[in-house]
Amino acid sequence: MAETSYSLLKELPEINVSDVNLHLISLSYRSQLLNRKPRTAKTKRIGELAYSGRKLFRQKGTGFARQGERGNPHMRGGAVPMGPLPNLRNIKINKKVKRLAFHSAIKYHLDNNAIKIINDEEFESITKTKDAYSALVKSGFTGTGILVISPSAAVQRAVRNIAGVTTLTPRKLTVAHLVNSDFLIFTQKALEEFRNYLKTLSIRKEDEISDDKNIVSVPEKVKVTSTTKKARSAKAGEEDE
Repeated sequence: MAETSYSLLKELPEINVSDVNLHLISLSYRSQLLNRKPRTAKTKRIGELAYSGRKLFRQKGTGFARQGERGNPHMRGGAVPMGPLPNLRNIKINKKVKRLAFHSAIKYHLDNNAIKIINDEEFESITKTKDAYSALVKSGFTGTGILVISPSAAVQRAVRNIAGVTTLTPRKLTVAHLVNSDFLIFTQKALEEFRNYLKTLSIRKEDEISDDKNIVSVPEKVKVTSTTKKARSAKAGEEDE
């Protein structure tokens, strides 16, 4: 394998934002975390148990401590007091806001000189972890990072066991990945595919949202919902009325 060299990526013409908007990055990141995994933990209340509600034995005269019904929380197999219930919680944001957040996250890494390109065209054909590791060490980066490769690259199996390196294809890159990474490394093929992908996420200048809270060019509608089954049934009753 030829000597691996890197070149620093200083700008991307497809990035249409002039400044990094940390508020939109935070909003998109939180929406991804909340929407990816709904809260489904569930414990049974006393009314949901398949037990009788009768008193186990009389109050006095048995010599035992007084007891109520079988499903009381202190009984084995009884109800769980104040346990978790399924909760639908999500953050809905506009498509333009998502695109601005993604562009801002890429812009942040560009401004911090945290994106490099592997100049070796043979890198994607590496099949040994030892060779892939020695090539990545020459980048000079430390910490947790992302290696962006083309979908058909054979090097994916070689780097999946390297700690701190996440392998992604250009279209799988998200704001959450960018927030949790210290650096990005692109192969030449992956960079071409990523630039074509950014063209599909183009943003008009008039759609850009300023960091100033008083200047908002795009009507941002952010709705945070957190409802339980009881609240949803109550809302449905109000709509029927």
